[in-house]
Amino acid sequence: MRFLIIDDHPMVRTSLKRVLLRNFPPCTVEEAEDTESAGAMLDQEQWDVIVLDIDLPGRSGTDFLRDLAIRAPKARVIVFSGCNEVEYGLRAMKAGAAGFLHKTSAEPELLLAFQRVIDGKKHIGQDLTASLADAAGRHGNRPPHLPLSEREFEVLRLFGVGSPTKEIAGRLGLSVKTVSTYRARILQKLELKTTGDLVRYAVTNKLG
Repeated sequence: MRFLIIDDHPMVRTSLKRVLLRNFPPCTVEEAEDTESAGAMLDQEQWDVIVLDIDLPGRSGTDFLRDLAIRAPKARVIVFSGCNEVEYGLRAMKAGAAGFLHKTSAEPELLLAFQRVIDGKKHIGQDLTASLADAAGRHGNRPPHLPLSEREFEVLRLFGVGSPTKEIAGRLGLSVKTVSTYRARILQKLELKTTGDLVRYAVTNKLG
């Protein structure tokens, strides 16, 4: 098995690498700290499982996740993130991930998730499973941000963590004008008025 870990925190990469080497021998585990270095590694090698943090410096992991379906079509992707599983898990799965793991997951759940994904199955955690079951029972009682497009949701999330418009544009590879257009659409869909309202909404709904 060949694993590629894409995460900007060295301690996270080291800990996860140790778990994989100990539990899936013989295997190869390589590391990348951002999507740029990961992209170069995709061109050089083929990977069985890619572990991807979606909150990366520079280009976001959410954006990069869509590329992986084209650049590494045979690889199974596990999103490994500190972001809210309920808010991000389903979106990650829709974007092509085979699994979603929160960074606070205990080692038994990590191993279960990796084994399921290696076996060609999907893995979501208990929080997301419970949320989906609850949503199915409530029919239509959905949070206002759920219908946002993936790009709109990413812009909302970045506003929520305090990123200015110019920085958001750079991270997502968009013009400042385009980000402003997305901002206007989000305000309209969420029935809000100001950027401050967006920030408060994202914080209240734990989208950061």
